[in-house]
Amino acid sequence: MNKIFTLITLICLLSFTASAQIFRKADPVICPVDHNSYDTFVAPPAAFKNAQARSAKSTSTADIVVTYNGFTEEARIAYQYAVDIWASLLKSPTTIYVNANFADLGQGVLGSAGPSSFVRDFPGAPFDTTFYPLPLAEKLAGFSLNAPGDADIISNFSSTFDYYFGLDGNPPSGQYDFVSIVLHELGHGLGFTGAVSYNPTTGIGSWDIGTTNKSSIFTKFVETGDGTLITSLPPEGAETAEAFTNNDLFFNAPLSFIALGERPQLYAPSSWNSGSSYSHLDEIKYPAGNENSLMSPQFGAGEAIHDPGVSLDIFADMGWVHTYLNHINTNQITNNISDDFSVNLSVASDTGFNLLAPVLIYTTSDFSVADTISMTDTGNGINFEATIPNPGGNAVIKYYFSGVKDGLGRDFTSPFNAPANFYDINILTIPFKPVPYTLTDGGNFETNPNDFQSLALKGENNLWKYGE
Repeated sequence: MNKIFTLITLICLLSFTASAQIFRKADPVICPVDHNSYDTFVAPPAAFKNAQARSAKSTSTADIVVTYNGFTEEARIAYQYAVDIWASLLKSPTTIYVNANFADLGQGVLGSAGPSSFVRDFPGAPFDTTFYPLPLAEKLAGFSLNAPGDADIISNFSSTFDYYFGLDGNPPSGQYDFVSIVLHELGHGLGFTGAVSYNPTTGIGSWDIGTTNKSSIFTKFVETGDGTLITSLPPEGAETAEAFTNNDLFFNAPLSFIALGERPQLYAPSSWNSGSSYSHLDEIKYPAGNENSLMSPQFGAGEAIHDPGVSLDIFADMGWVHTYLNHINTNQITNNISDDFSVNLSVASDTGFNLLAPVLIYTTSDFSVADTISMTDTGNGINFEATIPNPGGNAVIKYYFSGVKDGLGRDFTSPFNAPANFYDINILTIPFKPVPYTLTDGGNFETNPNDFQSLALKGENNLWKYGE
C-alpha cells in the first residue's frame, strides 16, 4: 500500500505542475482615424475568392462565431464578410468566439480590438514562458482554454463615424470602409499585438506581461534596426523605452522576411502613440494603397484594403501556420524494470511535409550519449510507434522526437526546442515496507477492508485497531 501511495502522489504532483497555464488580461489596440481622403483599393486574396466560388462556408478552415451588439443588418453583413476573409486564410481546430460592439470610443478613434486575454505554458505551447493571444493558444493546444462560449476576441467600433458597409471596396468620398476596419481589428484580436507598455511621465518602457522576463509571442520576434532583440533589453527601463520610440523597429522571422525580401517595419514613432505604437506596421513604409497596409495604424476616408498582405506571414511565423507532433507520455513514473516502453506519435500539418520520417532520440545519460530509433508507420501515414529498451533498475530515460519538416521547410521536434526540452520516464524501484502491526487470525486489510476498523492518533503514536 505504501508503494502505491508514493507512486500516486508523484504522478499527481507532476500532473499538477504540467498544467500550470497562466492567463493575463489583454489591453485593446486602437485604430485612429486618418483625416486625409484616399481612393485606393486592395482586393481580397485569391484564397478567399476561390473559397467564395466554391461556397465559403464549406471551405472555411476556421470557424469564427460573432456575437453582435448594436449592429444594423448591413453592418452585420459587412462584418461577416471580413470574418469570412480571415476564416478562408487561417486554420484552427477550435471555434473562435468574437464579441463585436458599437460604442462611443472617443474622438478620432475608429475602432479598437484585441484578444480577450494572453496565456502561457498551455498544453502544446511551442515556447515556454511566452504569452500567446488566446485564439492562437487555442489553435496550438487543439482545444478551448477559456470557459465555453466566452469571447476569445473583443472588438469595438465607433458609433459616430460615417461608414461604408458595401463589400466592393469602393467607399464614396468621405466614408470609411467598414470591411477594412473590421479586417484590421480582427487582426489585432488574432494576435497582431505586442502587449508592451510605455510611461511618458517616467520615460520607462516595458516588454514583459505582468511577470518579469515573460513576453508575448509577437515581441519574441521584434528587434531594432541593428538586430538587437527587444527581449534582450531590460524588461523595464529607459533603454527599452528608447527602442520603442526610435522609428527603428522590425519583425524578424523567416516566413515574413521571405515574403517581403526584408524585415517588416513596425510603427515606432518618436512620440509614443498610446494604443497604437509598436502593435502596427509602419504607416510611412506601408501607406494607403500598399498591399501590406492593412495593419498600419490609421485609416482614411476612401481607403479600402481587403487583404492581410504580409500580416498573414507574420501570423504564420507566430504559429498560425503550424505542424503538430502529438505525444502523450504514459510512462512518466513507473516501477516497471523489465518490459520495454512503447511510445506513440501522431503528426499533422497545416502545410503538408517536405520530410516525414520521425525518429525517437533517447538517452539515460542526459544526452551525453544518445540512441536514435526510426519510428514505424502504423499504416495511415499519421501515427507512428517505437519501443525504448528498458534499462532495468532505477533510471531516468529522456527522449524527444525529430525527423519532421513542414511544407515551408521548417524543422519540428516534440517537445518544441528539443533536446533542451524533453520527455522523461522515471523508473523507480521502491522497497516493500511491512505494516507496523500484526493482523489477527490471518486477516489482510489490504484485500479485506473489514479487517481494518479505525485509526486513532495520540501525540506522535499511531494506534491501529483491527478486526477480529
